[in-house]
Amino acid sequence: MPWASSSPQFLVAQRRNGATFFAQAGQKYEPPTLVMFSGATRSGCVLAQAAMGPFYCPTDQKVYLDTSFFQDLERRFRACDIGSKTCQFSQAYVIAHEIGHHVQNLLGLLPQVQQAQRGMGKVEANSLQVRVELQADCLAGVWANRGGELALRTKVAGSIAHT
Repeated sequence: MPWASSSPQFLVAQRRNGATFFAQAGQKYEPPTLVMFSGATRSGCVLAQAAMGPFYCPTDQKVYLDTSFFQDLERRFRACDIGSKTCQFSQAYVIAHEIGHHVQNLLGLLPQVQQAQRGMGKVEANSLQVRVELQADCLAGVWANRGGELALRTKVAGSIAHT
């Protein structure tokens, strides 16, 4: 699994970038933990299952990835050539999107959105959730623009929890 070997380096790079960004705003960055699991595991939010895909849990501030997710993208859906740089970048981008949700949480945006959604109808709440997802994509794009490819090649250990 190429993405598993690059994940620690990626997490160190995002920790460094996050710390710099937050320091410039006078705040402290607390990085999320990446939890890799097979089949199912308990998160602070829900029972995590492979069918859910990657997700961020604001309650425990962890990013959850089922080990089969990227394998399915490569083999079952043929989204990229196995082990290619394109595949590695795509996989890191998925993680960056989930870390984008962590940044939203640290900035207080996720709790605000969740509060607002409680007072909305289903269509309005879904529309607001789409905006949250687009902003997480934007934050992942900022990561990519600031040297995402370089971050994949950095050889430093990071934080990964296996369950």
